[in-house]
Amino acid sequence: MNPHIFSINIDDKPFKLEVYGDFNWGKEQHSLYKSLNNIIGNTSWEEEGYTIMKNIVTLDQFNSLRSSITSILFRITESLGISINKNLFFLEDYHLFIKSEKEHQSIIKKSRELSIDDFEFDIETITDNLSGFMNFRLTSWIKKFNKSHIQLRINRPKTYDINPPHRDGYIDGYKNVLNIWLPIAGCNDKTSLPVIPRSHFLPENQIFKTNIGGARINNNIYNVPCILKTSEGELKMIRPNPKETEALVFTPYLIHGAAFNDSNKTRIALELRFPRK
Repeated sequence: MNPHIFSINIDDKPFKLEVYGDFNWGKEQHSLYKSLNNIIGNTSWEEEGYTIMKNIVTLDQFNSLRSSITSILFRITESLGISINKNLFFLEDYHLFIKSEKEHQSIIKKSRELSIDDFEFDIETITDNLSGFMNFRLTSWIKKFNKSHIQLRINRPKTYDINPPHRDGYIDGYKNVLNIWLPIAGCNDKTSLPVIPRSHFLPENQIFKTNIGGARINNNIYNVPCILKTSEGELKMIRPNPKETEALVFTPYLIHGAAFNDSNKTRIALELRFPRK
């Protein structure tokens, strides 16, 4: 099977993505996003589908969270027998210490198994602050998967350490949640998570995508369907770029992904999901 090579425009800059998979236009003539009783239905930012929440943590809490993530990476590398100089290690320089693709993929595999108990930080602090922001109670516990969703996103410079453009709402357990993308290190206007504003309203028959688990990039298979294009043509995305102590908050039906790292630093972010309690 030959790869699909397509262009993505992010903040008016073109990027190329090579994806293996079978693509088809969706069948439904309506959007899967429903405003009525939706978790973002009564917000001022429903039309855009995303917002930047300021002060999701305090600066002290942010530094504590960053320190906890550094400790987690030390534990993972030690468990894998990977030796790094802890006195010289900074998260933004991850790629200078983890140089082989094999080592990196081993670390990513371990990072997908994390739970909130692995953090030397009370994740419920984020739950409480986010609940106050939304004016109703949220929880980090996702019943469908019988666990909380918390995942490190490690994105080395000039690599395919990305998810393809996608919607999380295609996956049952993520249909009625709030997506949180919290920058930890190396996050800026060249590395942050791209989104397509208002794309949660697009009908399915205007989206050209794979099935769940049907996309492969750089030998990695992705659970989320890869969206190749819409009826309007190639994807035109923007990077909202939250700063330290801030977070990108968005509906799982918003098209997002393809977070190419166009810098010389490793970008690390924390991904969380919160349903109503």
